[in-house]
Amino acid sequence: MRFATHDTASRGLDLCADDDLCQYQEPPGLSSLQSDGLTDLLIQACLDADLKQVQKVLESGASADATSKAGNPVLFSALGDEGCCQALLDAKASPDRLSSSGDCPLKLAPFWGGHQVTAMLLKAGADTEYKDCDGKTPFEHVVTMLTCSAATDSYVAQPALGVAEDLMASFRLLLQSTSPGKRLTGLQLICSHVVDASSSCSASSDTVLEAVRLLLEYGVDPDGVAAVLLAEDIALAVLKAWNAINAT
Repeated sequence: MRFATHDTASRGLDLCADDDLCQYQEPPGLSSLQSDGLTDLLIQACLDADLKQVQKVLESGASADATSKAGNPVLFSALGDEGCCQALLDAKASPDRLSSSGDCPLKLAPFWGGHQVTAMLLKAGADTEYKDCDGKTPFEHVVTMLTCSAATDSYVAQPALGVAEDLMASFRLLLQSTSPGKRLTGLQLICSHVVDASSSCSASSDTVLEAVRLLLEYGVDPDGVAAVLLAEDIALAVLKAWNAINAT
């Protein structure tokens, strides 16, 4: 999966690929490169989704866990391509090293690379409980996007499944790995985003109900949400419907 050519600066997620590397020119050979040069070359190969070049540069001594001049781990440049991401993880890139803006790879993977890359990071032991500067875990970010009809604006990946289906696949993966407390938080987030149909943050009822059904299957108690959102008439009405689903 290649990076899409979207302007991501204003999307609400702090995407951090190094723009200055877009003009990078490959030197005549790998053997004479210093470590910084190998890192630059590795980053460019990842951005180009050139797996053969990634493997070649790694074999030449580049560190899969190096950082760019901007302070971002190489892994962030590979999140848009499954093969390159797996190659770095196989070469011992850490799935938890943070970007210069404090984001973890697992936060961005669902939007940059889709559910396959999300699955790779989870298999590599990525921390599902890490909170970014907004105090949200990767799971909470995915839940927020599921309930927002404008989710496609923040999606850099170009999944074969379609954005909604791919995002739901990432939701399922993260749901299995997240703590019970965060699952309850997920249901609270859904309630807080289920507003009137004219809102830009109202998703289709099918998407919302599928997310809720999964949360209920994992043991989330809707009563815990009702106590938090007693003033939200819409939330309480939706919770009533969700309780009916749980009883069937």
